[in-house]
Amino acid sequence: WSQLFLISDWYPWYTVRGGCMGWAWYLSVDMSFAIVGMVLLNVWKRRALAGWALAALLFFSSIALTIQQALYYNLQYDPVDISFHAYAHYLYTRPYVRFPGFCIGLVAPWALAAAEERQL
Repeated sequence: WSQLFLISDWYPWYTVRGGCMGWAWYLSVDMSFAIVGMVLLNVWKRRALAGWALAALLFFSSIALTIQQALYYNLQYDPVDISFHAYAHYLYTRPYVRFPGFCIGLVAPWALAAAEERQL
């Protein structure tokens, strides 16, 4: 049911039997990013500096959290090793791992708009 409400990136959907619609995890990640993106965009529209600061804070926080999780669970990216299942479970499907890429895509138009305003 967590896939139906698009919360499977936060509510664990891993079960012994594999769960339901396990391939739909990315829809939940997209929904989380859409919500965070709308908040960031509205903050940026009201106060550009606050939007940049919040985006940077979330960007570096997600990188720090990813590093912390990788060290805590001793995770390595090796698709042929048996430990890849742990990597997929603890990192691959989590939104905080994928947020830096989303954040760069979100703030790139902000940088272009700022450059255009300054006629660069």
